[in-house]
Amino acid sequence: MRFCPHELRITRRSATLDARLHGAPFDRTGLYYLDYGTEVRITPGDLESFFLVQIPLAGYAEITCGREEIISPPNSLPSPLRPESWTCAGATAIHS
Repeated sequence: MRFCPHELRITRRSATLDARLHGAPFDRTGLYYLDYGTEVRITPGDLESFFLVQIPLAGYAEITCGREEIISPPNSLPSPLRPESWTCAGATAIHS
């Protein structure tokens, strides 16, 4: 399992984080289910030599990369660009 340093911030003051992570690592990749339980904003560090591919299963992901912003509804696959930040909103559950 490979992750990069990142900042995770809860976007609503009254909300609590109720995160769940389940994973199945493979040789050079893995399949993970991640649920934050509330809306969060994530600012990743350098993704170095790997891509992050995420598919929102519920809620949506708002991804910012440079001057572009992508709203990714449930069951969509946004481009695995190097995001500057993303917001996981609603009851967001993500396959990565």
